Amino acid sequence: MNIYTPLSFFAFLICIYMGLYVIRLNSKTLINRIFLGLSISMAIWNFAYMFIYPDLDKSQVLFWYKITAFGWANFPAFILHFFLLLAQKVQFKKIRFWILLYLPGMIFTIRAMTGGFLAIDFEPGPGNALYEIQNTQSIWYNLYVVYLWIYIFSGVLLFAGYSRKTPVKKIKSQSRIFLIAVVILFIVISTTNLIFPLLNIKTVPAIGGIILIFWMLTIWYAIVKYNLMAFTVESAAQELISEMQELMFFVDTEGKVILVNNFTERSLALKSEDLINKNFCELVDEEQAVKDLLRKMDKTDHLADETLHMKKANGSLLPVALSFSGIKDKVGDLLGTLVVGHDINMTIKLKEELEFRRKAEQRIQQQNETLVFQKKELQATLENLRNTQKQLSQSEKMASLGELTAGIAHEIQNPLNFVTNFSEISIELLKEMKSLLEKGDIAEASAIADDLEQNLEKIIGHGKRADSIVKTMLQHSRGDSGVKQLTDINVLCDEFFRLAYHGLRAKDKSFNATLLTDFDPGIGQVNIVFQDIGRVVLNLVNNAFHAVAERKKLNQSGYEPTVTVSTKRISLTGGGSSAGGQYGAVISVKDNGTGIPSRILDKIFQPFFTTKPAGEGTGLGLSLAYDIVIKGHGGEIKVESQEGEGTEFFVILPVK
Repeated sequence: MNIYTPLSFFAFLICIYMGLYVIRLNSKTLINRIFLGLSISMAIWNFAYMFIYPDLDKSQVLFWYKITAFGWANFPAFILHFFLLLAQKVQFKKIRFWILLYLPGMIFTIRAMTGGFLAIDFEPGPGNALYEIQNTQSIWYNLYVVYLWIYIFSGVLLFAGYSRKTPVKKIKSQSRIFLIAVVILFIVISTTNLIFPLLNIKTVPAIGGIILIFWMLTIWYAIVKYNLMAFTVESAAQELISEMQELMFFVDTEGKVILVNNFTERSLALKSEDLINKNFCELVDEEQAVKDLLRKMDKTDHLADETLHMKKANGSLLPVALSFSGIKDKVGDLLGTLVVGHDINMTIKLKEELEFRRKAEQRIQQQNETLVFQKKELQATLENLRNTQKQLSQSEKMASLGELTAGIAHEIQNPLNFVTNFSEISIELLKEMKSLLEKGDIAEASAIADDLEQNLEKIIGHGKRADSIVKTMLQHSRGDSGVKQLTDINVLCDEFFRLAYHGLRAKDKSFNATLLTDFDPGIGQVNIVFQDIGRVVLNLVNNAFHAVAERKKLNQSGYEPTVTVSTKRISLTGGGSSAGGQYGAVISVKDNGTGIPSRILDKIFQPFFTTKPAGEGTGLGLSLAYDIVIKGHGGEIKVESQEGEGTEFFVILPVK
């Protein structure tokens, strides 16, 4: 006797047991019935081989080999059908599909029973067993090999695709077991039953049926661990409860916990062993309230949404909304209570967040209202500042006009004195001419008439001079018209230079300075706002007089106060003054006064910044000059100064 015979018998018993075990679990399930058919076909295969492995009469061997065809000819169809059902291919449940699926196996079975086509003879070999001699040249042999490969690999590929797509962990775990087992099974069976006989290798005989015992053990493991093919209503309900994302407790009539689900264990960070047989009231912080609720379950079926706190493993509390449902028999007696808890921790956080957002929105609304109010206040303040700036600008202009008053009087007084003197002389000459005419001295009277004509021309000239001074001051005193007009820059600078000097002299008789001018006769007329540029020149000249006066007070030996006003035409395009491009008119006011300290040189154009003593300056002169030149005329204003040596301001006005 060889070892393969008892192994084949043992595989036969395992196949019969597994088929009966599965069908007893649920005989109504199609997949269980298909598995039973698979088990029977493999059992027949192994049972028949028990009589082939021993060296018996060849006629008996050939008889039992024909019986094995019920196994090896049909098991590929059973395996493919089994995998199709596992992959839930519902469209393959129709009768016509069954016929097409099992027809090739039935044909191969009939062919094997009538004439045989795999093994045509047997011969003894190692291990006291018979080895198959296969008819590899037969068309039936090659058709069977193709049939075997197509059916097995089709089932594997279909089930592998299904297992990849399914989100259920249990199915994925089952899939790995089935796929690994069937691939190993197929490789071993193909090797021992087809490849070895084809190559005349006599290491082991055809033991494909025996190898199936390992696959059956794999199926057994899947059944025991994953309840494979035993999805009853009870098991489905238990699976559903286990996977529910709510805390669930089954409590008996004494208040003890008899069952919990996985979500409860995770939520409380406790194992089922820590919860089973424990009094449910001890798991809740409001222990007395829960006792009262459980007592009420005799008289009611359901209590919902009781907000309580479950105790977690670390001692913290989990806020939950508990619902109590009584489980009663047909008579109405209480058998137990199902407690379902909804974790409201997130709900509480959401409410807190919503409340926080509501308060934040209120604060934002209040802040917005405050900002709107502040904006209105700032707009009103800005408007007041603009009005104040206009008033200060006008005040600064009037202040400068006040400083010019004495100079204006001095400048007007000179032509008026000439007008008065020449008028008095002319009256005397008229009297004399009248007397000569009475005497008939025409020649002498004609000479006096010539003198009178010259006197009248001088009176007209000095009158025009006075008129020019008055017009200049009227232009200076008017509000900002913003209207530009062609103006002789040299005349403007000379006029305001002398008026400022005589004005200061009228206030301070001790003040003296050397006045120098250097006007470019080719500068031409420039399109400017007369009163604005006049105010700039006046401010710069007054500052220069103040600087030299301050240095004079230092009583430095050989110091002579000097202020120079000059004009010059320059090119702004780099082509020279005669290049025909845009050029500029530069007004320079230079003094040899005290100079400006370098630390404050960048601040002198800021509003209300002044270096003069309190009461002597508003701090607006240079700020207004800056705005007039830069903003009003698109020009530039620069300063160069050396402390203790003097200062020079440059006003550059573009001329197109």
